Amino acid sequence: MLSSGTGMHVYFSQQESKALVECGAKVIGKRARIIVQTSALLVDEIMECTHHAADCGADGVMVLPRFFEGPTDDDGVFKFYAAVVRGGLLIIGYNVPQVVGVELTPSLLRRLNEIPEFLAVKDSSGDLAKQAALIRTGLPMMNGADALVPYAMYAGVKGLIWGDANFAPKTCTQFVTAAQEYRWDDARDLASARTCHVADLGGRLRAVRVCGRRHDGLRSGLPAPAACASVRKEDRRDAWRARRVDRTRTVSGITSSSAPSCS
Repeated sequence: MLSSGTGMHVYFSQQESKALVECGAKVIGKRARIIVQTSALLVDEIMECTHHAADCGADGVMVLPRFFEGPTDDDGVFKFYAAVVRGGLLIIGYNVPQVVGVELTPSLLRRLNEIPEFLAVKDSSGDLAKQAALIRTGLPMMNGADALVPYAMYAGVKGLIWGDANFAPKTCTQFVTAAQEYRWDDARDLASARTCHVADLGGRLRAVRVCGRRHDGLRSGLPAPAACASVRKEDRRDAWRARRVDRTRTVSGITSSSAPSCS
């Protein structure tokens, strides 16, 4: 997933977004399927970015309903995604009602799945009860709220678009494997260990992720020096320690290669 979120996508210019997609697609190659976020305020811009993603070899796009003077009811959301189909790629919908002002309900999800190109929905509402109602439809659902990951997996979510997988890929991969194998004790332990002090970081979580990636010699998000500077010394220390632990983590004798970056 390229330009998934974590506060990044909305701060990119269209040129920067395209450069990210071009670079990311080259790095990934044919090793994994490529999904690109092409959300924008104008449908024409969504179409342009979606066509560009297709030209770069993307398999699908994730699109948020327009969040300024956008759709305000189910009919509006349906018409929006029906229009996005013209981009020629499979679509993952994006449910963030606290941003868009319109909520994806089970009835709307069923309707959207009548669109052949509509693949799934990433739910970042952060409301577990409402996400569980979407999961019970039996239609493809992906959790996008990091704090809900273990509970969403237990509820039966089909996939994750997960910012923490950039920060601790081995731990996250092993957690998913444990959950899929119904080893819930292992899954609980891995979920607790996936990063140091995540619950206490609040708004600094994104900066800690960037700082951790920089410690590995990688670049991510906004300029890394500024991001690292915004992290407290003790959080930066714990971020680096968590990355070292993640690279060698094993649980119940199981090891796993790093998962693809999800954000």
